[in-house]
Amino acid sequence: MRDNYYDKKIPAVLALSLILGSSLQGFSQFVVEPFVGDENIVIESWFFKTIDEKGKFNVFNLNEAIYDFDTETTSFLSYAVFGYDLKKGFGPALGWRFTEPDGAALGGVQYAYYWENFFFTANLTSEFRKNPNIELYSIIQYRKKINDKLAVFSQLQFSTIFRYESHNFSFQRLRLGVDLGKFQTGLGLNQTQFGRDFEYNADPGIFLRMELY
Repeated sequence: MRDNYYDKKIPAVLALSLILGSSLQGFSQFVVEPFVGDENIVIESWFFKTIDEKGKFNVFNLNEAIYDFDTETTSFLSYAVFGYDLKKGFGPALGWRFTEPDGAALGGVQYAYYWENFFFTANLTSEFRKNPNIELYSIIQYRKKINDKLAVFSQLQFSTIFRYESHNFSFQRLRLGVDLGKFQTGLGLNQTQFGRDFEYNADPGIFLRMELY
């Protein structure tokens, strides 16, 4: 099941998405985060942006590379969702998920909410093909100010994928640390579950997060 979701070669769309992320500057958040755990290194880049003056249209894009210490292999993922705020942050969404050799167009619904110290987005999508994967993906983020230069940073990122009425793959990534303005750092925990039996793995580590916007 794991190889169905992450593969060992970078898809071409990943490079295109990274170029896109590097060229756009008006994001609500644009993040690059290395995470070093006991078992692997995860380098993740994601951005969320409203792309019109009224804030009705938005885009969320995630790209990541995972290097496994044991197998000495690297896996890649590119995921994007374009949403429309139909009412109070809720509306339809279209996007994609690519690994290699697998890739699929996605359609579903999105909810997004963002405020000064709080950010939340959730996508429930299905692949456009027979016997599709169905995924719930979300980021929940909260900061608590201590003073003008320091805050407590917390974030939960998770995904659950089902197929053929059974579980395929899930992950949860917890981050807790300090916010120093453009940089956040602290402790992290990456958890994964695979297959019908929810085979579990946990990888604790540290993260350094950089907000480019």
